[in-house]
Amino acid sequence: MQNELIAKVPPSDTMAQSTLPCYKETGGLGLFQLKRMWHKVQLQKQGCADKKIIEDEWSLDVMIMDTLGLGLTPTIESIFASDSFFEFENWVEKSHGRAISNAKRNQLNKSIVSFFEETDIKNETASVETPRYSILTPLQWQSWDDNGYVIIPALVPKKLCEDVCNMLYERLKMDKNNPASWYSCHALKQGVMVQIFNDITMQVIRSLPQVRDVFEQLWGRKNLIVSTDRLSFNPPQTESWQFPGPHIHWDINFNKPLTFATQGLLYLTDVTAEQGAFSCVSGFHKEIDNWLANLPKNTNPHSFNFDKFHSTPLAAKAGSLIVWRHTLPHGSCPNKGNTPRIVQYINMTPLSK
Repeated sequence: MQNELIAKVPPSDTMAQSTLPCYKETGGLGLFQLKRMWHKVQLQKQGCADKKIIEDEWSLDVMIMDTLGLGLTPTIESIFASDSFFEFENWVEKSHGRAISNAKRNQLNKSIVSFFEETDIKNETASVETPRYSILTPLQWQSWDDNGYVIIPALVPKKLCEDVCNMLYERLKMDKNNPASWYSCHALKQGVMVQIFNDITMQVIRSLPQVRDVFEQLWGRKNLIVSTDRLSFNPPQTESWQFPGPHIHWDINFNKPLTFATQGLLYLTDVTAEQGAFSCVSGFHKEIDNWLANLPKNTNPHSFNFDKFHSTPLAAKAGSLIVWRHTLPHGSCPNKGNTPRIVQYINMTPLSK
């Protein structure tokens, strides 16, 4: 029914208007903010976008992408490629994979209204009262405080990890038992990143209550929004294939004040320290404020040479979740083992301004 409705609505805005539409202006899907998202990108393409508005609304836009299971990269690519909002909205419905329920639409619109009208968003993300059980041990909490990261082993059943790995090999047309196939080109491969975001096997892992429990305990609040993120496939280095990165880096917007935030990934295969393991600068969350204050004037923190820092590779078995504070410089490293390192990126955040 929705498909027919949208298909019959003629595109009314093949060019972005000079001013942004109200966040409550909708199209055939009845979703707030979607039309405004599309218009912001069109204004960017014309070189007349308000950068402050884009930054201020970024967390909201990401929340919408995550809630609809769209993935950040494909959504941005679709917005840039769509010549009309009608075209983009059709892409959203198709990528969502099923009709958007009234319950999801109403809850999403309610969150968007709360964001703009500054009603108490914290009521939607209330503090955790009494956890069902403590999934983090005292030693894990100590690691979180001292090192800025925590490893939760055997959190996800190995069978679910294997399901995602098998899906990845199938989608990339590779044979897990044939190393020669691991280096073949594919449109979904970008370096070690794999642009698969919302396969059902990945959704199953994201929806596990024990995964949510970890993030709720670290954040100390409920109703976190789970990210719709991609996979990574890091095969062993060879003479003809060298690790392309990402090396040690940050995913931080330093134009804004630093606040608490997490990042995370799940090892889908057993990973040893030399097997391209996730690496981070342990404990740097305690030093970052002072370090930033002492940087030479006009120095971009992202351009800093992190080779001077000692990074720690984190080995763990398949099914282990690693969560780190986003203030830790982090990255991957060359795989000097015999088998690929495969991970699924997972994170949860509250909606906040």
